[in-house]
Amino acid sequence: MTVGAVISDSHLFPVTFSQPNMNGILNIIGLVTVIALGLTAAGAIAGALALRRQRATGRVPHPGLTLFLVGLLCHPWRALLRRLGRSPRKVELAAIDLMNAASAEKFSRAPLEKRLLMLPHCLRHINCPASATYAEGINCRECGLCGIAEFGKICRGRGVRFYLAMGSQFALRVLREQKPEAVMGVACSNDLFRTMYEVNRHGIPMVGQLLLKDGCVMTEVDWNAVGEKLFAGEHTAGAVETKTPVTKKT
Repeated sequence: MTVGAVISDSHLFPVTFSQPNMNGILNIIGLVTVIALGLTAAGAIAGALALRRQRATGRVPHPGLTLFLVGLLCHPWRALLRRLGRSPRKVELAAIDLMNAASAEKFSRAPLEKRLLMLPHCLRHINCPASATYAEGINCRECGLCGIAEFGKICRGRGVRFYLAMGSQFALRVLREQKPEAVMGVACSNDLFRTMYEVNRHGIPMVGQLLLKDGCVMTEVDWNAVGEKLFAGEHTAGAVETKTPVTKKT
């Protein structure tokens, strides 16, 4: 115990201050730690069950809960793996599968003209002659060196807006300005995981397709898989009747 003094009306009054109860603080810390570990374990089990269900049926039982679990578990696991010098790719791939399954139904209900496709600029050929503007991003000149032009024609025919993103900030600005009801993205696992999580977290259903070959230069994607996801549902008035495109890879 320590003793202090205060002066009031010219009299000295001793005041005592109690030391903090360290045992109580340690008990609280221990309780919070146990609860956090318990919730993490429960979340991990629920996430594993959801992933198993998704791989067996292509669906998840509770989309909202699934997205919550992705945010709760995947970010800490990715950070831990990076600190251990391990690649977080497997965690990212599992999370992308779950988010695709959780968002697919809501995405398919959006009219085609309310959907937006975001393609990475790395899909272009290294000799791409296209120029870029602040408002539109990279403007494809349909040179035929990659598969973007051919797929872009199909998007325009069906009323789907698409952009070649020059970076994450450009993509986020386009989403804020265009306000789509549904979004599809193509990217590597790291970029696709982060973007899908952020967009879905803000209430916009987003599905994604992984690149077949990444590396930031002359990457490749399965355009058939992109078409199957992008045009799922076909809810639009006056959409052009065309089959899912079979286009060359970039």
